[in-house]
Amino acid sequence: MGAIAIIAIGVSIALSAAAAGYAIYQSSKIQKDGMGPAGLDSFNATHAQEGLVVPIVYGRVRVPGNIIWYGNVTTIPMHGGGGGKGGKKKSAITGYKYYVDCWQAICMGKVSLVKLYINDTEGTVSYSQQIWNDGTMSDYPTAVPKANKLPGVAHIFWENWYIGENSASMPNVHFILDRVLPATVDYANMANGNNPAAILYDLLTLGGIPSSDVDLASFNTAALGWYNAEIALNFFFTEQTSISDAIDGVLKYIDAMVYVNNEGKYAIKGFFNTDSVIAEISEDEMKEFSLNRKTWSQIPNDFPATFVDESLDFTQRVVRTQNIAAIAAAGAVIQQSIDLKCFRDVTTASKRLFEIMLEASYPAAELKFKTSLAYSTLLPGDIIRITYPSLGIVDADFRVTTIDNTTIDKNEVGISARQKVDGMFSVVDLPGGGSSWEPGDYELIALTHIAVFELPFNYSTLNEPAYLILCARERLIETGFAVMYSNTELGDYAVKAVFEDFAQYGTLDEEYLVDTYDIDDTVGILYTPYKFDPEFVTQSRTNLFGGNRVAICGNEMMGFEKVVPEGPSSYRLLGIVRGVFNTPIEIHAVLSSIWLVEISENNVLTEITASNFWIKPIPVFEGESYDAELVSAVNVVYTGKAITPDLPGRIVATRAGSNVDFEVFPGTWSKDGAGTQPEDIYSAPGPAPYVFEGDFEVFDGALTTYETSTEFSLTLAGQATVTAKHRISGRLSDAKEIIVGAQDGVYYA
Repeated sequence: MGAIAIIAIGVSIALSAAAAGYAIYQSSKIQKDGMGPAGLDSFNATHAQEGLVVPIVYGRVRVPGNIIWYGNVTTIPMHGGGGGKGGKKKSAITGYKYYVDCWQAICMGKVSLVKLYINDTEGTVSYSQQIWNDGTMSDYPTAVPKANKLPGVAHIFWENWYIGENSASMPNVHFILDRVLPATVDYANMANGNNPAAILYDLLTLGGIPSSDVDLASFNTAALGWYNAEIALNFFFTEQTSISDAIDGVLKYIDAMVYVNNEGKYAIKGFFNTDSVIAEISEDEMKEFSLNRKTWSQIPNDFPATFVDESLDFTQRVVRTQNIAAIAAAGAVIQQSIDLKCFRDVTTASKRLFEIMLEASYPAAELKFKTSLAYSTLLPGDIIRITYPSLGIVDADFRVTTIDNTTIDKNEVGISARQKVDGMFSVVDLPGGGSSWEPGDYELIALTHIAVFELPFNYSTLNEPAYLILCARERLIETGFAVMYSNTELGDYAVKAVFEDFAQYGTLDEEYLVDTYDIDDTVGILYTPYKFDPEFVTQSRTNLFGGNRVAICGNEMMGFEKVVPEGPSSYRLLGIVRGVFNTPIEIHAVLSSIWLVEISENNVLTEITASNFWIKPIPVFEGESYDAELVSAVNVVYTGKAITPDLPGRIVATRAGSNVDFEVFPGTWSKDGAGTQPEDIYSAPGPAPYVFEGDFEVFDGALTTYETSTEFSLTLAGQATVTAKHRISGRLSDAKEIIVGAQDGVYYA
């Protein structure tokens, strides 16, 4: 008779849990010498540990049993043919069949037995008698000395269990079990596992918390949310732990909190996308307000997760979700592995991973502020609506993360909250498992934000016609765009170029005036991007000059140094240099379009001589392109920006009587333009001495003359308005105007 393995089954505040990993297989030992039956001591029990803690299981799981008694080994010889003297045949023993009585403890009940795995293969047990106790029954093997019904523990007994031929070890048995929880909490037992609310309730009561001290209504509310979301858990504890640690172990798989409410009862709050706003807090109710947001390069965007696939014998598989937009914005795949082994099917695992990705892969704004005790009843997880117009935040929803009551003696409470970002991005789910993953949805659609900006003179394309093609990605999966060209709107279009560099499109949240500092570090441009793609981040002041990163509003190109998040979805550009490449400085109204772009050979169209033509930007994904017939054409009219002189940069007039001496500082395309020189040069008083080409068309109110030098004189009897236009190769710049007073002195424009 085998010894009884003592098992711990008590549960208290120090919650008992199983160290119940998979049992190690033992190699079969076949008797070759004499072929005698193996004795009882030759058997290697696969799982017979003294003191092993009984596992507590939830949902449907695969666990090994613990052999707590075995004995009554029986052997039956197997005979084969043989030969003898005189032609008489003699039967020979070729081996033995082994049978044994075995009693195994499995887990704490109540559970239902779904199926068995024998030596890792789904199968059945051959026996003469089976006694099954689901953890609540009275049945137990009376043939086992000192046996009892093991209250609360599911167990099984097999009498005359056939374990095989010539076997020196017991088969390794795993049990597939469904935990059956009481119906105290609504929807406790779901098709894909146990409801998280019911699990947490069960743990509290196992830990000795009376049901009267539990806010059952809060558990039922949370249970309904998880039932509607089809989120259920499947796991078992693998070590002895406390109730609080066990609850923390459950909470790592779901978004929820367990707390003690104002009535002193244990309550639960689940966090769901459908949660309603609990409170609205305005700017005048807050102080010590601060906002923070990470950049795209600081957050994960690729999420492989491990789950247990019931359909593949409860083996571990991988499901994967990516935020394609975040990958594009970061310019790299940033991976974070997720543990979802509490889910047993790819559908549920994918759904949960999707929710995790939404929160983790977007640089959501995070707030901290102090407010009155009127909001001290808020709980972590509550949704609050914030309005803070000074930072452009209007009716934005945030989820409370922490409540700080350390300054309650000052009649105030501290609140930290994170932006609620549900549904802000399109994503691709890649269900995993087996030997392959299902492909994601990579269907292209037409681009909705397209612009063509004719470039002024620059040292890349010089004075040749050049067009910056501004395209914002729509699906955030596009790997490039093809530019199709035609001389007529309805003509035949041919591919002129294939580009890779997209631009970021947005609209202004505030008016941007012309009277900013030479380098605007204070006002800046506040805008909301259509999609924060591609990502533009803060650069150094040194890199501000000489680069090709610009913001384009109307006809003006501007350099920018800083990109600062402001409000739930807006950004402020600071370190603005106006009129880059000598473009005109203009007023930009609210809701005006803004483009952020890095000018490169991968977005500039050249070698076009037509003065009027049409293009179609066609999105491309890894060699596949969208249907050009479904894309609207964009008309482009050449204006000669690159060969049109810039207006004079400055005019100085010195009057002595009726003689007025003029000095005109030309603003020709020979100079780099603002923003492409170091700050000290750009901010120096007066224009730099640029190279003069061509002549000036000067109009004094009565007579037009053409001056071939930057210094010339006019006879003006009294006050006069003089304009000068720079002329090169017959093309005139805009006019620069100066008013010369009647009194002697120096005048500037």
